[in-house]
Amino acid sequence: MATEPTDAEAEAAEEAFAEQMLNESLEGYARILPPDELTALRGVLRDELLFHPEGRARLKRAMAAPVVDASHVKAKDGAARSDTAKKEGSGA
Repeated sequence: MATEPTDAEAEAAEEAFAEQMLNESLEGYARILPPDELTALRGVLRDELLFHPEGRARLKRAMAAPVVDASHVKAKDGAARSDTAKKEGSGA
C-alpha cells in the first residue's frame, strides 16, 4: 500500500521544486541584473511560490504526480514498478 508523504516531506519537495524552477527561470538574468537585484527578485518569486495561495497552487500543479503501478504502490524512481502497470494502460 502506498504511503503518503509527511507534511515535512511534502514541504521539502515543494521547496526543492520551487528552487529548481527559480534556477531555470532566472539563469539568463545573471548577466543583465546586478547581484543584489537578482537576489531580491529571487526572494520575491520564491515567497510568491511558497507562501501565496495562488503561487502554491501553481507550484503543486506544476509538480509531477507520482507514478503508481497496478498494485497502487508509488515507484521511488518515477517509473512503474511492474510490467502489469505498463500492460494495463500505457498501450505497451
